[in-house]
Amino acid sequence: DYGTLLRAIRDNEERSLYLGIRTDRVKTRLMMAMAALSAVAGFIYACVSVIAAAQHAGFVFGTELVINVALGGRATILGPVAGTVGLEWISAYLSGALPFIWKLLIGAIFVLVIVFLPDGLLGTAWKLLSRRSPSFASLSAGLPAEIRRLDNDASVQSDTPDLALELVAVAKNYGTLSVLEAIDLKVAPGELIGIVGPNGAGKTTVMRCISDGLQRTAGEIRINGRDIANSSPAEIVSFGLGRSFQNTNVYDTLSVTECMRLARHRQAALSCIDRAPVVELPAASHQVLASTGLIEHLNEKVTNLSHGQKRALELSMVLALEPRVLLLDEPTAGLTKEDRVLIGKVLRELQQQHKIAVLLIEHDFDFVKELCSRLVVLHRGKLVLDGTVDEIVHSPVVQNIYSGHAQ
Repeated sequence: DYGTLLRAIRDNEERSLYLGIRTDRVKTRLMMAMAALSAVAGFIYACVSVIAAAQHAGFVFGTELVINVALGGRATILGPVAGTVGLEWISAYLSGALPFIWKLLIGAIFVLVIVFLPDGLLGTAWKLLSRRSPSFASLSAGLPAEIRRLDNDASVQSDTPDLALELVAVAKNYGTLSVLEAIDLKVAPGELIGIVGPNGAGKTTVMRCISDGLQRTAGEIRINGRDIANSSPAEIVSFGLGRSFQNTNVYDTLSVTECMRLARHRQAALSCIDRAPVVELPAASHQVLASTGLIEHLNEKVTNLSHGQKRALELSMVLALEPRVLLLDEPTAGLTKEDRVLIGKVLRELQQQHKIAVLLIEHDFDFVKELCSRLVVLHRGKLVLDGTVDEIVHSPVVQNIYSGHAQ
């Protein structure tokens, strides 16, 4: 499971941060562990060569290590070993048979492998065997973890604060350019609020300020009564915040189960030497997987999923964090009508059954009118209206804004 975490950070560090993973700590610990391992390897190398000299660990030696790993196959245990043994054997043979061009041949082999076999020789062979032999594929992948719904759902809480989210005079500037000005907003638990406005109004910027303590220029933001101050996105997740992005933000190289396992890392620590046999999900998260059919594709790579399934997976991952405040940036963008209806049904149940405060950015006014009980209108970085759906829809101010006549 910890290996899955490292792959996730390598492929998509932003999503990892918004799952509450302290990527800076993980990378620091990894660097320390690799430094210790390198020190031991260097000691053994010095003992074997009898002498320790700086020239032994120069640029050429470091480059050879990279080539060995790339040829054999990264993210494998035997790949670098096979690459090192094979390359040393080929080099010894070619240096005697073709002393003047053997380095050129080695370089050509390296380039061909990088271009045509990015997973290395061993990694490519492993994939071919997995495709041709289902039994070998199941053996190499191991048994997929079981997805189980939690019996005692911690996401359903009775002791909810009076305000799930509060913004006080929030502003955002880029130099002399003002993007947000004095945004005041209060969201109660269980409210589903739509943020509307033309492009460039500052809607996504508001979400960035809420989910990252270093984004805003001025003002205060409190989530479940806790001031986010200058907290990082990973720290804010622990306050009870979950966020999805305008563009689907998942891990294409991982399976559905692996993505859900990462989303539950705060409730169940990731093992460095084992894989969890069961992934327990809160009711809301499990419901999204079941209602969208993803529960039938748990071992499928995310890159093979449809756009609608990726959207549903991202929402399920965010809900697995058990958030009290949910930020959704255009969750129905690019979805079919059936998927839109399904997402709308899920959001209503989140609001009614789990008392999750939802802040929704959406350009589909029909979707917003059916779903939200309250709308907030932004225009040129200012909050111009805050009221019920009927008040906003029939407001002449809103009509002027969308017709381009508002000042």
